[in-house]
Amino acid sequence: DLLSMEIPRWFTEPKMARPAFLIISMWGVFGANSVILLAGLKGIPQELYEAAALDGAGEWRKFRHITIPMLSPSLFYILVVSTIAALQVFELAAFIPTSKEVGTFINWLIYREAFDTRHMGMASAMAWILTLVILAFTALIFRSSQAWVFYQGTREEKN
Repeated sequence: DLLSMEIPRWFTEPKMARPAFLIISMWGVFGANSVILLAGLKGIPQELYEAAALDGAGEWRKFRHITIPMLSPSLFYILVVSTIAALQVFELAAFIPTSKEVGTFINWLIYREAFDTRHMGMASAMAWILTLVILAFTALIFRSSQAWVFYQGTREEKN
């Protein structure tokens, strides 16, 4: 109000709350994921890039056929951990006030069911369902990883 401007309602307006939550969530994992990807990049042998350059591959082709496949185990790890973490969000819902139109997170609903209404059985059932959903997503990611995760020296050549 210092400059006679309207203060943005980041967490009370539905149009702004979801992007704000997304930005906060991404900011929280950006550092760790960057370190994981940097370690993956450092682990790619330079000889692969040199051999590709000798064969006439351009930068895009090297990125597509060397960097991405060699980073796929790191990307796989980030995908699994990020999926599990996204389904376990609690602190954003607990400590940032929102309007009812914005919605809420499943873990916050479980908490409210257990400790506000004292329906421990219902909260326990909700927690088990959340666990099964996380398990299903994780199993789906692991199942799909056979098609896109490359471990050096383990994949057979396709004829």
